[in-house]
Amino acid sequence: MTIRVDLSNQEYSIFDVENNNRFVEFKSKNFIFGKNGRGKSTLCEIITKQFENEYDVRVFNGFDNILEDERLNAVVLGKENIKANKDLKKVELELSELAMNEQKLSRELNSLGDEITFGEVMSDIPLERHPLLKTKQSLNSSLSKQKNEVDTFLTKKAKQIKELDTPRVAKPTYFKNDFLKDVSVCNTLDEIEKERHENILIEKTKGVLSPYIINDIEVDTVINRVNHILQYIVEEKDYFIKEINYDSQKKEFAQMGLKIHEVGENCSFCGNEIKEERLEELRSLISVDKIKSNEMELDTQYKNIEKLEEELRTVQPLRKDNFYTLFHEDISKVNDEIEITKKRYESLLSMLKNKLNEKSRSSFEPVSLVESSEPISFIEINTKVKVLIEKNNALTENLTEEQEEAKNKLRLHYVATLLKEKSEYKKDWKGYEIEKYELSGLEKKVAEITEKIEMKKVEIKGEKINPAPGTINYIQNQISSKEILKKEIIKQTKNTSQLVDIINDKLKRAGKNELELILQKDEHEVEHYQIKDGDDTRPIDKLSTGEKNIIAFLYFLESLSDLERRTNKPKIVIFDDPMNSNDDTMQYLIIAEIQKLYRNNYQDKFNNGKDYFICLTHNVHFYLNVQPYGNFKKLVRAEDGDGKEEKDKYQLHGFYRIEQRNFKPINSEKEDFNTHYACLWLELGSLYSANLVNSMLNSMRRIIETYLKFNQISADSFYKNNEQHKKLFDVNSHSIDDHSMEALGKEKEELVEIFENLFIENGAASHFRNHWKKTC
Repeated sequence: MTIRVDLSNQEYSIFDVENNNRFVEFKSKNFIFGKNGRGKSTLCEIITKQFENEYDVRVFNGFDNILEDERLNAVVLGKENIKANKDLKKVELELSELAMNEQKLSRELNSLGDEITFGEVMSDIPLERHPLLKTKQSLNSSLSKQKNEVDTFLTKKAKQIKELDTPRVAKPTYFKNDFLKDVSVCNTLDEIEKERHENILIEKTKGVLSPYIINDIEVDTVINRVNHILQYIVEEKDYFIKEINYDSQKKEFAQMGLKIHEVGENCSFCGNEIKEERLEELRSLISVDKIKSNEMELDTQYKNIEKLEEELRTVQPLRKDNFYTLFHEDISKVNDEIEITKKRYESLLSMLKNKLNEKSRSSFEPVSLVESSEPISFIEINTKVKVLIEKNNALTENLTEEQEEAKNKLRLHYVATLLKEKSEYKKDWKGYEIEKYELSGLEKKVAEITEKIEMKKVEIKGEKINPAPGTINYIQNQISSKEILKKEIIKQTKNTSQLVDIINDKLKRAGKNELELILQKDEHEVEHYQIKDGDDTRPIDKLSTGEKNIIAFLYFLESLSDLERRTNKPKIVIFDDPMNSNDDTMQYLIIAEIQKLYRNNYQDKFNNGKDYFICLTHNVHFYLNVQPYGNFKKLVRAEDGDGKEEKDKYQLHGFYRIEQRNFKPINSEKEDFNTHYACLWLELGSLYSANLVNSMLNSMRRIIETYLKFNQISADSFYKNNEQHKKLFDVNSHSIDDHSMEALGKEKEELVEIFENLFIENGAASHFRNHWKKTC
């Protein structure tokens, strides 16, 4: 379990991030030594910035950060309580002034509201309507009257439409809203359209009509055949009769005689008996066979024309009763065209018959030909009839829909007609369009005055976001802010007695019986704690640095289990030089509490399984004693997951020294301070700087023991006549848990002088100076 810190996030160039030094990995527990100015606080800032979203990062960096403005978060100390009371009084005065301004604006806002009962007393002053509201109410009255007039008109006219029954054009439930819908789409019809739609409504369903076709006569063919006969001439034989000579009329007369007389009869013309010889003589002159052939063809054509005339007589006009009334006018026109076309055909055929009759009387002379007439045809008529039949049949199939459409159009026609009424509807009625226009004008004026009122309301209330000063929302935001500030002041000066009991208990066990936090309450019931020293109370600014530091440290430790700050995020707990007090007896309390924390003794504050612990210090003595003792080993699961393996504290935890702008890992006991003689001197220098006199004695004793062992010098020889110094070092070097021993009233400078003289007397003055110089 590790976290990887990106050192390049540093604000200033403290760490060397080149040459693969950009990242440093920390294990679950980490111990870092670095002298002042090496970047310990910068590292805290980097970690906080990098992991604050993913982890609950808690940093202890002394009294100044925790007790900012002389507070322990929710614990108020000494004179801070007075400041809190002053702040509360100031906020309450501001709230009172804001409430008065809000009430004034609220009165003006209420004077614009329709729902307010005017004349009621507000703040001992009757509330009156705003001028804008008076204007709106006057317009609303006019609008209501005009709207009632228009609605009444619509209602009455809707009733008229509903009651029409010749034909009926509206549903039984046709009311004002239906009429109003029709107003927007109504349209007048001309008389023809109106009559057409009325006729559709009274129609009964007709049967489906079969196709109707009138056959045409091939006029050109008939004329050509007749002309062929008319131009035919019977050929004369080469025989001469003087009575007839070459006269064609006499030939025709002779031809007629051959037809009607027999031998022995008397001639109908001259009365003489007809002789066989005379008939033979005539037969010799006239070709009887050809004449008969011509007569037969003429008769055939004549009968053909009569047949065509008979067919024409069978052509009948269309029956109107088979068609819907809608098409009767068109039927009349088509029938007229049929009759005209028939007469043209009949006239032509009659003329052809006359020509044939004329030809029948003249076999020996041609008859003038018949010229082609203007085209005569039923084709166009057939097309029109076909269209009419199709329309009629379509109407049969869609009569219901057509009648519904007709009903709608007629209804819209009547609606449009009624809308034009003026005095015929009511005296002073200007017509629906004008009355509706006036209604719209009133609606517009009401909308405009309503908008002005709303704008005025907004002007008084202010925008919801960034309201202008002097508006209700601005004042309410100010009130909310002041209320929040008031609550925040109360909240920040409030804490539980349980937390203080824990701090007081630990202070007593550490020998600080003169320090005790006592709960007090002011007139606002705000909880705060004063410092009791015996029977007296002293302000927080009279506490020593060491006392402030230990109170801050204990508060930080307890805050790790604060329920209000508890999240599901894992923690990163960082101690940035926690041992900076000049009270050496407190170092053991701090060391013991930190060890309990990372050893998982406080599971509500630190969880070994998910949280991270980082301790940074410039104090060698603290560094050596806060870490796990000795070089123990622990069985843990092997990295390959197969079985277990032993790991020492350097493998289990992270150890670093900050040197030359880099983090130097400490991977074994040999690399750590406590394996080097020089470390003892560094520890001594740190204890000297922190005024930890008792601890200095312990370090001095250990240095002398190491020096004697390395140089194979006996203790008696080294101390010689200075047995009192040996006793001083031995007696005052007790275990880490014994906080009761004092340094026999010695100052740190005196101890250093005693220590230096021992080395001088043993001829090792330069040895002392070299190591002490490096230490300082």
